[in-house]
Amino acid sequence: MKKLSIFLVVILIAAFVGEVFAALPQKHTATYEGYWGGLHAGTISLDLEDNGENYSSSIDMQSQGLFKFITGFKARFAASGKTNGQNVPQTLLYESSYKTSSKERARSWEWDKDGSRAVILKSEAADRVTEKDREDVIDPLTALLSIGPLLMDQQGDKVRLPVYDGKYRYDAIGKMQGPMQRTIGRQKQDVIHVKFLVDPVAGIKKRKLQAWRDMDIDLYLSPQIPYLPIQIVANSNAVALVITRAD
Repeated sequence: MKKLSIFLVVILIAAFVGEVFAALPQKHTATYEGYWGGLHAGTISLDLEDNGENYSSSIDMQSQGLFKFITGFKARFAASGKTNGQNVPQTLLYESSYKTSSKERARSWEWDKDGSRAVILKSEAADRVTEKDREDVIDPLTALLSIGPLLMDQQGDKVRLPVYDGKYRYDAIGKMQGPMQRTIGRQKQDVIHVKFLVDPVAGIKKRKLQAWRDMDIDLYLSPQIPYLPIQIVANSNAVALVITRAD
């Protein structure tokens, strides 16, 4: 699994959290299964908690089958902060880590005391994004947990949010495609279709910029509150990644 493909999986799973969180009271857990080119690629679990003032969210990913044998990939992502009744919560702490058969990586940042920018705690490439580019940003989980509810609440067709994950600075973009019927698990289901795009801003090498811009991700949400994702489909490197809710 290529490095960019691993990152794409991270973005997708964060999007799972995105559509659920803001409409969901107190605690919630969910499990998803991912298939890459028809092969079982991994299992994803998420945990969300919100008491109306503070929130926390986490995602655990574990590769399965042939992908586990080849890559040994597993990852964890966690964010916490303040909701305060806002459509876009404020991140106070973001942490991520992943491990493969050959290496480990960890990134984290916290919001500075002045409330203006992200302060890097741990990153293998902290110098790629300037202080200015870290101003007024939120983490991937918080950004993506806001896209779906923002589209629903605003009745608009596009949302753009500034994201920083400790290494990369990009804009997360959600575009409403509208209600439709989709066959999932041999059954036709009513879903809400949202297109997810990524616009790179800083920290991404020039040779990888086009690959980021070419990410083609479709979210298929339940039309019932809290708009849980039923399925996510990503096309990258000519191979489809399909992630479907399993519980």
